[in-house]
Amino acid sequence: MNGPVQLHIERIVLDGVPLSRAEAAQLRGALEAELARLLAHGPRVAWTDTALHSLRAPALAFGAPVRPLELGRAIAHSVHASLLRGS
Repeated sequence: MNGPVQLHIERIVLDGVPLSRAEAAQLRGALEAELARLLAHGPRVAWTDTALHSLRAPALAFGAPVRPLELGRAIAHSVHASLLRGS
């Protein structure tokens, strides 16, 4: 595929994860930065011209207390792995 790739994540569901607004913002920033890094420098995703309406990433295990930056990076790796499998 030539040209820019657009990746839009409408929603990520985190059941049972108590995050404040500030922590949610930290998680989102870490996820975006790590996913951008993986897409630029990690294993290549074979992009197609079709949209994925949903993608189920593997469940993650994490302990208390929740560390938003670590969790955001872990989610990015999970999403990236799912994109590799789905491509």
